[in-house]
Formats: sequence, C-alpha cells, structure tokens
Amino acid sequence: MRNSRSIRTKEAALMLRTLLRRRYPAVRFSVRFESYSMGSHITIRWTDGPASRTIEEMSAPFSGSRFDGSCDGSYYVESWLLPDGSAVCATTGADGYNSGATTLPPCEGAELVMFSGSTPSCDREISPEYEAACTKAWAGLDGHQHCVLLNEPRFPRWEGCSEGYKLAWFFDADQIAPARKAA
Repeated sequence: MRNSRSIRTKEAALMLRTLLRRRYPAVRFSVRFESYSMGSHITIRWTDGPASRTIEEMSAPFSGSRFDGSCDGSYYVESWLLPDGSAVCATTGADGYNSGATTLPPCEGAELVMFSGSTPSCDREISPEYEAACTKAWAGLDGHQHCVLLNEPRFPRWEGCSEGYKLAWFFDADQIAPARKAA
C-alpha cells in the first residue's frame, strides 16, 4: 500500500452523514459509529428512502477492511476520497491472501485514504404507508411485469412477506410513492 491518509471511523461517519444529507435531503438518516477493543463500525439507519443496496454501495468504500470467507480472515483496502465527499475503492485484486493493487485516481483532486473500521451496516425500515403504496403499485402491474420482477435475481424471495413489502425493499421509495417531506 502506498502512503495514504488515515481517517478514523468517527470522521468517516461524519463524511457519510454529510454525503447522505446532500444526496437525499428528504430522508432522515441516523449515522452512528461504535469503537470497541479490536475495531470500529458504522451503522446507518433510515425509513423508506433509497433501497438498502443503494446505500450499501455508497457506504462500502468508507471502510478500511473487507472479509474473505475462504480463509476466514480480513484484509485492508484503500479508497479514493473524491472532491464531492464520496469515495470509491482504490484496491483491486485483494483478498485474504493477496494485498492487491491500487487503481489510478478516478478524477483530479481524488485523495488516497485508508478508513478505519469494517464495512458499514445498513438498516432500512419500511413504513406502513410505503408498504401500502407498494402493494397498490404491485396490484397495478400486469402479469408480464410481475414475471420480470419475480425473475430479477435481486428481488426478495422471502416467504411470508407480501409482494408489496418485497417491492418496497427492492425499489427506492421515490420510485414507487411520492417522497415524504422530512419531519
């Protein structure tokens, strides 16, 4: 790894909070960090708003380590901190056995950094109002549209959940129902 600036988990949580507020001003996010004896972690919570996978993709580069289940071990990665406050992973080809290589800066002004902590966890809640809007949206789809969604590999396949609830998890809230104003 090259010489990169180290960013503690508390600072990373503040950066994530700022980025989320700027990208999703109508959604209220809770971004908390926790430090413990052998590490640190960020937890992001929100209701409705963007789908979990959207926030997971955005927040993953704000961690300094990944887990490799094939060797039951963690490895360190670097990220590019971009001028707009977002981040992208700078380490490629790394796993529990190989340290990987560093990519070229994706844009002018990108800074090579190493975040502390593990990959942030994302905890999205679905409000009853949003689930109802999704249930109504599901009822309005035709059979072909149902088939396309049900065959989408990322569409939830949870037993005992309504298709409206699954639709709520799959889509960003503003794609199904009008965005609610922040309280």
